[in-house]
Amino acid sequence: MPVGHGSRCFAVRKNRPMSEQQDIIDKDLLKVLACPDCKVSVRLEGQKLICDKCGRRYPIRDGIPIMLMDEAEQPGKP
Repeated sequence: MPVGHGSRCFAVRKNRPMSEQQDIIDKDLLKVLACPDCKVSVRLEGQKLICDKCGRRYPIRDGIPIMLMDEAEQPGKP
């Protein structure tokens, strides 16, 4: 499923085997994603995107990053 960003288009990968977990999101898309609260970059860790500053964990569902504050897991919680 393509995700648009201005004139660029990114392919979001889904239904990948666990061995290809790091490829769940296109690398170019990962470069432009940021925490909606801190406005800093996020990193892919398993099936979640982790904010490098506040530590919030944003889920990825069906290959789509859910970058909503209400959906984020707070740091220190499982």
